[in-house]
Amino acid sequence: MERIGKYVIHTAVLTTGYDRVFLCHDPDLQVPVAVKLFDPRPGDDGLLSPAQQLARFMTEARTLASFDHPYIVGVKVLETLADGRPFFVMPFMAAHLHYEIGK
Repeated sequence: MERIGKYVIHTAVLTTGYDRVFLCHDPDLQVPVAVKLFDPRPGDDGLLSPAQQLARFMTEARTLASFDHPYIVGVKVLETLADGRPFFVMPFMAAHLHYEIGK
């Protein structure tokens, strides 16, 4: 069973130039969560250096954690793996975008 920290990975949801989002299971709370892992791939984003990518990732986590709004998914946990890559954990919000925007 693959894990990110204590979170059990169910499936990959999204991959960008420097991070990946997974649907995971929190074994303590017994709830689904979304885990965003800093996972840069060389050459995927030539506009930003690895340090800039990391800074952007950390800024995103801290910014989302500062909001308390029903339409913004907040960050609940920010941790670092043994290999030094940070990740943050958010509540998993199942959404059907076409339904929500009326298409």
